[in-house]
Amino acid sequence: MARPTAKKSALSGSVIAPQPQAQDEPAEPQAEQPRAATTPDPVVGNTATDAPAPEEPAEASSSTAASRAQALATAKEDPGALRAFDSAFQSGKKPRKTTAQRASDKGKVPLGLYFPEASDLDEARRAFVTDFWEHDGPDTFVGWISQAIHAHADRTHAERAALTQERRETRRGVRGIVRKLDVAPELVKTVEDGIAEDRKELRRQITVAAWCNDAVMAAIAATKSRTSGELMEIDGRLPPRLRK
Repeated sequence: MARPTAKKSALSGSVIAPQPQAQDEPAEPQAEQPRAATTPDPVVGNTATDAPAPEEPAEASSSTAASRAQALATAKEDPGALRAFDSAFQSGKKPRKTTAQRASDKGKVPLGLYFPEASDLDEARRAFVTDFWEHDGPDTFVGWISQAIHAHADRTHAERAALTQERRETRRGVRGIVRKLDVAPELVKTVEDGIAEDRKELRRQITVAAWCNDAVMAAIAATKSRTSGELMEIDGRLPPRLRK
């Protein structure tokens, strides 16, 4: 760079000292702009920025609305269907089928059985096995239960009244067991007809579970009467169908 030299003033003749040339000052560093806060996207699980979330396809929205409408339509007969749908929708998973829906897919309907004590269910299973091996009984537990219900329906209302079981579930400390079986719709109709007859002839209101419990306990007693009170023992889980 050329060195500055002194100059004379044209008016006064005095010497003017050279002025140093201004140097470019370094620019001040700019403060870093804060980044946009990110929040987890509740739908896809990634981070969401200012970009709008992708809209749900119209086809998927209509399918979801139709599924919930169907759940609402069946909520009275199957309350679990609506609860299962809403729970699955909130978690983003496919709704699981309820017991009633699975039975319907097979052309069946669920029938609830109540056993006041665990020993009652154990004796019913043992009576089923005993009848299969020693008296050519049904090869499935559902078949054995169905046979017991039909036999109970064939009795007169007076005979059914004599076989009424003590409602042990009303005792304090008794914890019963509930079992739901998929049965033919005609079997449920048989139970309902028997209940209606007892209500008319005996002026007795009884639930489906209690009526079926009377039928099962009567079937256990009938098996014991054929085997001098002895029922076969069961070691382990029973297969869905017994085979000889």
